[in-house]
Amino acid sequence: MTSSEGAGFDDTVALVRACHVGHEAAVRLLLAEGLSPSSVDADGNSALCLAAGAGHSAVVRTLLVARASLEETDAQEQTALALASMRGRKEVIRELVDARADLEAVSLADGLRPLMAAARGNQSQAVGMLLSSRAAVDAADEDGATALIWSASSGSARVLPLLLAAKAHIESCDAEGATALVWAASEGQDAVLELLLQARAQPDAADSSGRTPLSWAAGRGHEVSAKALLIAGADASKKDGSGLSPQEWAAAEGCEDAFLRWRSSWLDPALDYIEGGKPKTDSHLNEAGAQKSTWLLVLVALDMQQASNEYFEEEIKASTRNFDPSCLLGSGTFGSVYRGTMRDGTEVAIKVLQVPEEAGFEEEIKVLSRFRHPNLVILMGFARHAATSPAACLSATLLGTYQQTDPSLR
Repeated sequence: MTSSEGAGFDDTVALVRACHVGHEAAVRLLLAEGLSPSSVDADGNSALCLAAGAGHSAVVRTLLVARASLEETDAQEQTALALASMRGRKEVIRELVDARADLEAVSLADGLRPLMAAARGNQSQAVGMLLSSRAAVDAADEDGATALIWSASSGSARVLPLLLAAKAHIESCDAEGATALVWAASEGQDAVLELLLQARAQPDAADSSGRTPLSWAAGRGHEVSAKALLIAGADASKKDGSGLSPQEWAAAEGCEDAFLRWRSSWLDPALDYIEGGKPKTDSHLNEAGAQKSTWLLVLVALDMQQASNEYFEEEIKASTRNFDPSCLLGSGTFGSVYRGTMRDGTEVAIKVLQVPEEAGFEEEIKVLSRFRHPNLVILMGFARHAATSPAACLSATLLGTYQQTDPSLR
């Protein structure tokens, strides 16, 4: 226990308690009587850590003015900044950062730096403040885990986008070779896993044992994560170092029936659809009175990552030389696909639907927009014929994906 010479045990206890409950006036009075701002309680918790963890920014400021040490820890050997970060005490974080607390100080109990502690606790404001103060986004703990990996394993969906925006390395591995995506899959952190996939995390990146994210999700029965990985194109047959595939891991853990159900109800029909299957609305296409409106859909490769835009019909015609037969890639029951070149040189595939409302357009958008797959592209935009109805117009503004102009898929 640290206290000034002549200060009694009861006075020190009173100071620590006052700091813990945020009684700033009492803290000032006791410090004025000569008690040390670095006092600790019987369990080894410093006054500064107790105040910081409880979010008492005014008390923290008072202790810092009295020269409390920023390196003081609590009973679990966590610094005041780590405690404030883990609990999202933003005002306290500001006080400590302004006082030049060490942003990379490692808590001896868990080996975490403040940014990792905030990421694990899903404290988005704390993460934002620490990143703004230049905390190292890719620093790793003794097990090789970064803040991104901690956010993935703990399901910190509010934090993960901030780390990615700060250029956190999405494929960083811990000591076991596990990426953030592997951790999200193994822990069933569905929302985080989806965010990682949207940020282009590799769906088949394996850990040091050769197990992929799908292997972990299937083996632990995490249905939503497994579906998302299958949709993202994860290899369902890839074997790990033990020679087991995701399906075999699912069988070993008693989840094989669920795994097969996911494949049969989600992946297989989707891939059949991508490779030429017909929309379920086909039976209604030849009904009398079906509206005949022309739609022109423009699509580009996935890496364009652009939102849907509306193009002038003249621009689409120009890109295909007025739909010259030499630009035709293929035709189906409800329309044709042309190769086109936009004014900026971008090569696109253009699908022309003659009966959009009856050609499964809306279903196509809803189904395929959920898929990220090597043989898919993302909807770049659309154009519409002047006679198009408002209802059809509304449908066409939805983002979606369609078949890539790969010769094997035409």
